[in-house]
Amino acid sequence: TLGVTASIKVGIPPGYHVLANYAVSIDIRNHSKLTSYSPFLFEGTEDTPISITSSDSTAEGIEIISAGQSILKNVLFKSMPAVHDKQWGRIGTVTFYESPVKLKGCHFYNSKAIVGVNLIRSDFEFVECEFQGMENAINVDYSKGIFTKCVFEKCRGNAINSLMGKLQINKLYAKDI
Repeated sequence: TLGVTASIKVGIPPGYHVLANYAVSIDIRNHSKLTSYSPFLFEGTEDTPISITSSDSTAEGIEIISAGQSILKNVLFKSMPAVHDKQWGRIGTVTFYESPVKLKGCHFYNSKAIVGVNLIRSDFEFVECEFQGMENAINVDYSKGIFTKCVFEKCRGNAINSLMGKLQINKLYAKDI
């Protein structure tokens, strides 16, 4: 397992691809955040997913802005803290702004942020993703996309909240919402 620790704010300019494969663990600490203008291509496996956490509970989240197509497969987001973004008012652990994304087999557990994933003006696809133990799982603002075989459990607010979104939902399971 390769461990990566982000203890400073990390900015990735356009024109790159942010790559990670199985057995990578990312720990975002010291009030850091990852901001990328390039797409993420993260591919874990079911047995060895990519893990993203904040061991000191101070991460300010991940934002992908005006990037190309991001693909996240078998990525585990675990116990991410609340986001306090006074500049932009972000409330999501992960925000995709004008950045298309496909997530498959991703898991979001015990997020303290108001929203697990925030999509703004972004095309998206979620396949076999699971959201558990958080306030609101997904915010969809001015975006369009598909949810297939997704699970939402113990979300105290909403599983999916949409403002001017166009959604297609196939085989969704929700419990204790």
